[in-house]
Amino acid sequence: MMIKIHKFQKSKKRSIYFIIFPKILKLFFVVLLLSIYFTNNKKGKEITINYNYNYTNNYNYTNNYNYTNNYNYNYNYTNNYNYTNNYNYTNNYNQNKKIIHLSFNMDNNYIYACIVYLTSILHNRANSTFYIIHILTNNNLSKESKKKIDNIIERFGNNSVNLSYYNLEGYFKNATIRHLPVATYYKIVLPSLLPNVDKIIFTDVDIIDLEDLSEMYSIEFKENMYFCGIADYIDHLNQLREFGLSSDKYINSGVLLMNLKAMRENSIEKMIKDFIATHVLKFHDQTAINCVCYNNTQALPYKYNFFAFPSFKDLVELNNQQDIKYRANESELNETFNKPTLFHYVSLDKPWLKRTTKFNRVYWWYYVKMSGFYEEILDFYQFDKSDIDALLKQIPEDGGLLRRNYKKLD
Repeated sequence: MMIKIHKFQKSKKRSIYFIIFPKILKLFFVVLLLSIYFTNNKKGKEITINYNYNYTNNYNYTNNYNYTNNYNYNYNYTNNYNYTNNYNYTNNYNQNKKIIHLSFNMDNNYIYACIVYLTSILHNRANSTFYIIHILTNNNLSKESKKKIDNIIERFGNNSVNLSYYNLEGYFKNATIRHLPVATYYKIVLPSLLPNVDKIIFTDVDIIDLEDLSEMYSIEFKENMYFCGIADYIDHLNQLREFGLSSDKYINSGVLLMNLKAMRENSIEKMIKDFIATHVLKFHDQTAINCVCYNNTQALPYKYNFFAFPSFKDLVELNNQQDIKYRANESELNETFNKPTLFHYVSLDKPWLKRTTKFNRVYWWYYVKMSGFYEEILDFYQFDKSDIDALLKQIPEDGGLLRRNYKKLD
């Protein structure tokens, strides 16, 4: 009996092991598989949610506005400029409107020039035009200055403007700086700054716009052309020869139509940056653009960058001194003088300086008064209100007649 009992107990223990062990093993594998599943599922969510892409450039780009589709793009790039978008007018975007990308650089020193220029642009905008404006700036643009710009957009934008700021502080530290600020070089980075934009109008801000810019934006680039600009002074052309170039084309970089797509495809931005970093440049970015792209610039009609000359004779003399194959013909010069599109106050002859002639000032002060900052700008530049009021009386009540009285205001 003792032996039988012993055998019975041993058999019972073995059966328990065979029952429990497989269950424990099965449970272990289930836990392991669940652990692997949830781990992989968690990683998948991180990849889906986290839109952080690393690029080789050094700027931060954050796009926080709704574009033509109704979804948001919120990307952080490891580049070195800050992008902010203040307006979201695309909810009212009309698919039939023509989008025009426009850019300029400015800081606090040019805030009044900027708001007057914006006033003229938006006042003369066609109903079919939608402007996307890219302002290139740095740390020297205060919140107060931005509020002034915001005021102009709110008053004249009419849901047809999208405005963005790009902080390029720290760029072009080693560039030649003479009579112009470093911001004059900022236009060079537009191809990488706006990777989805193929073409853009870039201008200075010491300009008045007298026409919608759709016609200018519609100009087609010829093959292998990166910039459209007007012919500039002969002494500028001579600097090309100082660099060993015999090109007969030299353009002004104050108003440009830029072929961003072709520039990206051919690494033009890098080539110009390298040239800027290794040369002393008399005319800053303008010299670099003309030297690097001396066979890749295209003529822009004078009316899109009409220098503020006091007479038609001065315009003709500028044109005649050009050793340039595509200089303007007489018909184009007459059209430019009688119906300019962009009126450019080049050099030191600025309309907010008292030494400037009546003829040059009248356009600018016309839009100053329209801007809503008339009294403030008068005070800032210390002008006598009665003098400017008397000047503006020369302009007919119908602002559209302003150009017809161009010669009479000489």
